[in-house]
Amino acid sequence: MKKAFITSVIALLLILCSNGMQAQSSQKKLNQVELLKKFIGTWKGELGKDSIGWSEISPFGEISIVGNFKIEVKDKIVYQMKSIFGYDKKSDKIYSVDLEKKSGTMIFYQCEFISDNVLKAVVIKDITNPNVASGKVYYEEFKTPDVLVESVTEHNQKTSITFKRIK
Repeated sequence: MKKAFITSVIALLLILCSNGMQAQSSQKKLNQVELLKKFIGTWKGELGKDSIGWSEISPFGEISIVGNFKIEVKDKIVYQMKSIFGYDKKSDKIYSVDLEKKSGTMIFYQCEFISDNVLKAVVIKDITNPNVASGKVYYEEFKTPDVLVESVTEHNQKTSITFKRIK
């Protein structure tokens, strides 16, 4: 009786484990390069009264994109940044660097689409202030092909900006 019970438990565990393994292997692998191309275009975000964020993103080779970002307040440019995103085949991740024009600050990110519409970007290094970068996470969510919501969480505070594709 005891032997039959143990055999039944082992059989049940094997069935449960094999079902779990099949479920994990059947998850759809996301094509990071194709999804990255969703960012290509010109985007505009209302940041506040008289403040607009502009982002122009273009392809750079087969597996990368380059972006220029600026903030205008009352038609005057107050901030500029260049971003480069590139796909690393070995890790199946996207890496990016932001370079701020005025300060020269460089921030490095590891990025990955976690669904067809959501890119998660984690700050991996802020060269000018490596201790502050820890814990900063960005989510870029495509609500539609032409509406993108960027959210950043830092020190348990979440801020979101909505960008609309204009080209």
